[in-house]
Amino acid sequence: MVQPENVGKDRGDELADKLMLTRRRLLPSVNDLKSLGLSLIQIEILIRLIEGRRTAVELASEIYGVRPDDPSFEMYYTRVRRASRELQSRARLNTSVRPTKALQADGTARAGD
Repeated sequence: MVQPENVGKDRGDELADKLMLTRRRLLPSVNDLKSLGLSLIQIEILIRLIEGRRTAVELASEIYGVRPDDPSFEMYYTRVRRASRELQSRARLNTSVRPTKALQADGTARAGD
């Protein structure tokens, strides 16, 4: 018969082992990222830009899961813009100037743009 204090112990040990293994795998990567002196949002921006070109609007939408018509969108958009500017100032990101379409509040392009 299984003793009450041992119920789930094997599962707990298995979870602890998996967490320790994950920690050992992630720790070197986390230390590498720390040595770069980047914030989490900056890292996220770089990862997404490695995958392909994105606008600040697209980055804010993808990273924070908000749409341009969301009342909190401007706050998240501003965070992305600031983090992008900081990356530019550190020569970690180069943004080329290219024409973009002006967006209405609902995220659609304005007529004539």
